[in-house]
Amino acid sequence: MAPVRSYTNWNSRTTDEEEQIEPYRKYFFICEGANTETWYFKKLIDIRKELNIHPLIDIRLLEKTEGDRDISFPRRLIEFAENQKENPEIAFDKERDKMIVVFDGDIFEEKVLDYDELVAEGEKKNILVVREDFISSLDNKSGES
Repeated sequence: MAPVRSYTNWNSRTTDEEEQIEPYRKYFFICEGANTETWYFKKLIDIRKELNIHPLIDIRLLEKTEGDRDISFPRRLIEFAENQKENPEIAFDKERDKMIVVFDGDIFEEKVLDYDELVAEGEKKNILVVREDFISSLDNKSGES
């Protein structure tokens, strides 16, 4: 299995003296693209405190590497996410943690005609499947206030 990079700052501390607390739940994001979607989640991780995201919720971006770097089709992303659950490097807890796959709806609109079926397939495997335009619509709404 090719390695993945995990981007998180959940356990960043100003001092190493503080006792380490395990997060209540970890959310692992896997993005189809390496640019826009990845930027959204890196930014979310960076500003989590300002957004009042509970400190015991860990948000992690899993970046595809090596041979997995070119995986972009939504069904393949679901398979990739399912495989990552078994990756000991990320310590995925099947009882508590969540895996989320994000893909660009604009690019795959024509190719993924069975979107509801795709979402149902992900749900069977306890993987949330969302389109990037859904995420960006949330971003636009947060800027309206």
